[in-house]
Amino acid sequence: MLKRFKLLLPTLLSHTDEVGHPLISTFMEKPSRKNYPGYNEVITNYIDMRTIHENVKNNKDSSEESMVTDLKLMYSNCRMYKEEGSQIYRDAYTLEHALFDKVRELGSLYFTATSCRAAT
Repeated sequence: MLKRFKLLLPTLLSHTDEVGHPLISTFMEKPSRKNYPGYNEVITNYIDMRTIHENVKNNKDSSEESMVTDLKLMYSNCRMYKEEGSQIYRDAYTLEHALFDKVRELGSLYFTATSCRAAT
């Protein structure tokens, strides 16, 4: 799963703002209580890229589906907390669609593994 994560990560890193900062940088760590008051009251199941990476690395996300579910949760949390139309709201939308496009491009791991076993 770590290999798959490493295939998806460049796609997320490749999307930048007008000054070249990766859009994903906002999602690397959980929002601080100081900068985002009330976040913990609105979002009860929060996650960030660092946690997702750790989950993949430690096999807590042992399937592509669970990894993508965590990424979707991260983007959904952002859209739930932030105002619709705000820059970060739009960034979450952009990154989520880039993720879906890349997953489709790479194909399903389950299908690939099943096909390989059937061929042997």
